[in-house]
Formats: sequence, structure tokens, C-alpha cells
Amino acid sequence: DEPDDCPDNCWWTTCEDSVQQVYEVLEYLKENMCLNLDAVWATGCSNGGIFLYELAKDSRIASQLAGIAPIVGLPHRGFNFPPSSPMSYIG
Repeated sequence: DEPDDCPDNCWWTTCEDSVQQVYEVLEYLKENMCLNLDAVWATGCSNGGIFLYELAKDSRIASQLAGIAPIVGLPHRGFNFPPSSPMSYIG
């Protein structure tokens, strides 16, 4: 159920495409640095930890991650979706 007091449909996050922003940062790093592409992990704390679950389920970036490691943060009720690609989880 969508909260009545949230007319912008963004709930607890921004309306910007944060996954796209992470995708663009990762593309920049791949083009400009020497990376082990089999060892790219995402980590975050609090809202950043919650965001990791969004990264894991989004097909634009999930296949590029070896895993996620939330420090603090669980998905909100109704947002606990599985990863769209196989990956490791530390948390």
C-alpha cells in the first residue's frame, strides 16, 4: 500500500535514478582505472545499506557486482526482492 501522505511516489528515497548514477560511476571507473571486474562489491551504511538491495535487484548493475555488504540497513517492508543476478552477500 502506498502512503497517502507521499504524493511524489518516492517514499523514503529521492525521485532521482540513483542506480543510474552508480552505473555511471562504475562505467567511469572501468574506463579510467585498472579494476578486477570479478571483485566489484557494493557496501553502504543505513540508507546506503538499504540501497544495496536496490542495486542487487536492478539488472543494469547487478550482473557487474560480485556481491553486496550492507553495514547497517535492511530493505523496507515490501521492498525485499531477490538479486537479479547471482552474487554473494555479507551482512
